[in-house]
Amino acid sequence: MDSKALCRLVEKGPRPVAGFTLIELLVVLAIVSVILVIASPNYSRVMIDSRLDQERLNLATGLAFARSEAVERSSIIRICKGAVTSDPCGNTLVNTFSWNSGYRIVDGSSGEVLRVVKKDDQQVNITYSCGDYLEYGPTGERASPSAAGECKFLLADADDNTITKALLINATGRVRME
Repeated sequence: MDSKALCRLVEKGPRPVAGFTLIELLVVLAIVSVILVIASPNYSRVMIDSRLDQERLNLATGLAFARSEAVERSSIIRICKGAVTSDPCGNTLVNTFSWNSGYRIVDGSSGEVLRVVKKDDQQVNITYSCGDYLEYGPTGERASPSAAGECKFLLADADDNTITKALLINATGRVRME
């Protein structure tokens, strides 16, 4: 190293060290953990809302299918609680007859089962305000039960029943999410 190079090095001084100090890292870690503690209850609520919305959308899709089949077949189509299926040997298996296990869509005239929907997500409880079944008439109107007024499917989180979503079916058969 010649004397000019040594003079330049001395003039500039020692090179600054790049990086973070331990104190700076600990402060950032503390800030991030406070933000996570504040955000986590909101995140669980978002997950519950998402699960309820998905189950409500699945149910609305099944109801739309049943209504369109009623019009297409010009027949009464019934949506019954409980998913009845058969095993590979042909034996009829009945899940509990509740909306929580699923539902069947059946042609009211022929008894033909059009669709079986099994509900696997036991984190969502479903109740129906108008009984054990819902019928659509040949023109797509809600035929029974309680033809006047609205019927309501209420979906609630299994762990926290205060978090709910609703699916309303009016007398004309239209489905509305609430």
